[in-house]
Amino acid sequence: MSIFKQVQTLVFMLFSGIIIGLILDVYYILRFKFKLKGYILAFLDIFYWLLAAFIFLSLLYYSNFGELRLYIYFISIFGFYLYFKFFSSFFKNIILAILNFFEKLFVFLINLFSSLVIVPLRNLFFFLKRLLLLFKLIIIKLVNFFILPFKKVFFKIFFKD
Repeated sequence: MSIFKQVQTLVFMLFSGIIIGLILDVYYILRFKFKLKGYILAFLDIFYWLLAAFIFLSLLYYSNFGELRLYIYFISIFGFYLYFKFFSSFFKNIILAILNFFEKLFVFLINLFSSLVIVPLRNLFFFLKRLLLLFKLIIIKLVNFFILPFKKVFFKIFFKD
């Protein structure tokens, strides 16, 4: 393997450690923000490790066709260490800001949907309910007005004693 390929592999594996550390931070933030437990947490654990392995192996394959050397492991672990030593707090703040933005956007969209769709439908329902009650009252009044004078006649005709 040429020196250029070794340096390229070194840089790629350093970045793979940094990327895996970043994904681990995202995973921890999501885990504690949404209080994940049980099967979902187990699924996300497996998903994280599969994603980390995919990133590591794909970058390794891209950089030197998958040749494993001892320094590759050390450089990847060193990239992981560098991320947590120097970049983790910065990226955690960015990740939390992005999550807070999407949380506020979600709440805004729910409120917008509620005020544009749910509230008018609810008001329409109550209006129609009151309108039906008014029609019911009008029909009862009309029936009482027209039928009550003839009540005795109807009873005599249909219910002879």
